[in-house]
Amino acid sequence: MEISFKPGFICSVQIWQVHNDLLITPKQKQLNLSEVTTAHFVDMPYKGRWNAELKLTTPKQSVSIICNDTQRGQQRQQYFSLIQSVLNSLSVHNSSLQIRRGLGRTANYAFATIGLMPLGFGLSFIVDAIKYDFDTLGLGLGAFFILMAVFLVWSAAPWKSAPMSTPTELKAALFPR
Repeated sequence: MEISFKPGFICSVQIWQVHNDLLITPKQKQLNLSEVTTAHFVDMPYKGRWNAELKLTTPKQSVSIICNDTQRGQQRQQYFSLIQSVLNSLSVHNSSLQIRRGLGRTANYAFATIGLMPLGFGLSFIVDAIKYDFDTLGLGLGAFFILMAVFLVWSAAPWKSAPMSTPTELKAALFPR
């Protein structure tokens, strides 16, 4: 199966091929899907566009299939046709592969660290409020910022491991019938 799409707005068209257990990249690099040892899939919105990436790694090489398009864009539809084809092949030739989904742990720690910034603001508001005879506005703002910090760190959840799926499970999640 041959699928072509533009991975980004200013990129040229790429032609990918999937034949049984072989993925052929636009640069004619061949990846044997039965030898894939790790895989990672991310699909997330950013400034009105959706960034999606499937990274496949074998002991010898790594290939990333990337697309940046609007949520219902033509290139994104072609991209997901390729992803479906790759997942079909992985389901047959490497069915026990565990595919990590979502952001990596490093990104989650970065978001949690950013979430700690409001904690500093909240504590400084509370300390100043106590210093000035329990100013209610300062106490309220301090509590608000502390709750915001708790929410942001909890949302990032760096202590959780990323969800894992087999190719069949990921295919069912991405392409419900």
